Amino acid sequence: MNKLTHALLIFFSLLAVKPLLAQDNWQESIITDASRQAIVAATQTFHSCLQSELKSYTMKASTDPRAVSDIILRKCESQLQPLTQIYTQASVPPKLITRYLRKRRTVAARNLLRAAMFRQAALVSQSSVLEKTP
Repeated sequence: MNKLTHALLIFFSLLAVKPLLAQDNWQESIITDASRQAIVAATQTFHSCLQSELKSYTMKASTDPRAVSDIILRKCESQLQPLTQIYTQASVPPKLITRYLRKRRTVAARNLLRAAMFRQAALVSQSSVLEKTP
């Protein structure tokens, strides 16, 4: 096979593969202003659920902060369902929705863990101060 034939064969095989690869590419989605407002509202609802659950949770100095953040995340997980519906209606690919929700959960878990560790540290320092006071 000469070089020209070989190059044409590669070129046409790449042209044949391109439509198969295009299926995984981004398909344009339409996120309207109403959808954006609904996304912001759903996100705020999720964050307010996390904050209210953290405030209402009674911690002890021996409580594991990771367990606290897991419990609170499980309680507020249902608040993310409206986001899935909004993005599905806007024709966002399911892989991107899953990735976005996973990122939201991860960021929320980090913030909850930080807040729970802060509360635990405050409880430990408060109890140690009370023990030292005559």
